[in-house]
Amino acid sequence: MQKQPRNAIDRNGPSAYFKLARRYNRTGYYQASEILRIPVDSVPDHALAHYELGFALLQQFSRQRDAIKHLRLSVKISPQLAKAYYFLGWALVRLKRDFVGARALL
Repeated sequence: MQKQPRNAIDRNGPSAYFKLARRYNRTGYYQASEILRIPVDSVPDHALAHYELGFALLQQFSRQRDAIKHLRLSVKISPQLAKAYYFLGWALVRLKRDFVGARALL
């Protein structure tokens, strides 16, 4: 049996799904939310996975409210993740008209 190199990615692991979904998000293919469920469910404290899922959900009109939940989790898990604050604030203003909550994030 051949050994995998140390930096090899398990093609069925959450890391591979996260990287694939991140690429989808960056290229405008916003169905990445379905793929991102795997790393979010497998590693619930993965701040970037919650951020990417929130970002993908913001692009889907019918699922934008779910985006706020994941963006909040991302900020809670990793308070230094600035881009999560930005999109959470944007979502609070655009979807809930929560100007006070958005301002508190700044």
